[in-house]
Amino acid sequence: MRESLIIYEDTVEGEDAYIYYQMNDKDQLCCITVIFMQPHTDYDIYINKFDSITEKLTLDYGEPKKEKGKGSLYGYCSSEGEALSIGEVKFRNLWSSDDVDIVLYLGSDNYEISFALLYDSNNLDHPEGTGLN
Repeated sequence: MRESLIIYEDTVEGEDAYIYYQMNDKDQLCCITVIFMQPHTDYDIYINKFDSITEKLTLDYGEPKKEKGKGSLYGYCSSEGEALSIGEVKFRNLWSSDDVDIVLYLGSDNYEISFALLYDSNNLDHPEGTGLN
């Protein structure tokens, strides 16, 4: 199965982002990935934006399954922002329906933030090795 990918750079929820539109071999949009790339020196801003996006998605898709991973040094951090900055906390929210899975992820490794939003169709074929399916 071949893959078509369209990439845009734009603003999503006030944050600079790359938006990836992935089509299957029938030119059906099967996956959208938003990679937030706007840097912040105050890591609490990332958490606030994560919470804000979570609230908006919850209005449309209901309560997510929330996962919060904590590292061994988490208890020594003075704030969630500090824990995020050194990779001691990661957040992952998942909304699932018959039609779509949505994942919102925020984490850090070596002071590099990974902040992404993924919409993945449950009804359309995906190119092999892509999507959540």
